[in-house]
Amino acid sequence: MNKECLSKQELMEKLSQFTPAEKKEMRDYLQRKNPLLFRKFERMKHDLYRLESRRVQCEIENNEKELHLLNDKILLRKEDFLELLVAIRKKRG
Repeated sequence: MNKECLSKQELMEKLSQFTPAEKKEMRDYLQRKNPLLFRKFERMKHDLYRLESRRVQCEIENNEKELHLLNDKILLRKEDFLELLVAIRKKRG
């Protein structure tokens, strides 16, 4: 985890640039034009959902050490997801 990640607030601001309709269009575009990248995109979303559910479980159990590590992992994965969205947006034009 040497990679410096954005703060949670910065990340949310950048992700909010994408409207739900635009995300749906990108997903449909990927599904038609680039199935391998589409699978990577879906796998990243699934991984984020899994990490988020694990984070909630740690909050319930008051496991602070693992919670901190999970929050860092989630931020890094969301940043990677954001980079992928930006790359898809550039590719589409």
